[in-house]
Amino acid sequence: MPGAIAELRWNTGDDQLDGPWNPAGDHWLPAKREHVITAMTAAELQSDDPVAMAARWSEVLEIPVGSDSDGHPTVALDDATLRFVETTDGRGEGLGGLDVATVDRGHVVTTARHHELEVSEDESVVMLCGVRFRLV
Repeated sequence: MPGAIAELRWNTGDDQLDGPWNPAGDHWLPAKREHVITAMTAAELQSDDPVAMAARWSEVLEIPVGSDSDGHPTVALDDATLRFVETTDGRGEGLGGLDVATVDRGHVVTTARHHELEVSEDESVVMLCGVRFRLV
């Protein structure tokens, strides 16, 4: 798959959002923390040709291509969205960002600044290891 590796494995009960996920082991749910971030809601894949990349992901996943309010091609998964954008950061094709549902944006921004991470002027994006974390 262009831009990222797709995990296509199946787990019994994977139709449940809090269901089993073998890589996390049998007892992951009690370790789940949601006091700052509750979910990853989108992954942003960047490419010089995001339309072609979206079409390929759509073909393999057998899910139609849609678009977001900014006109970016998207593929809607069960509990998140793949968003395909133009490469703008010079890193080439791949994961450019993640959207995370944020309960306490202030905590995220304060912690990011404490660790000297780049935070956007409007405090909606934190850069970590070259990845844009969009706080939604």
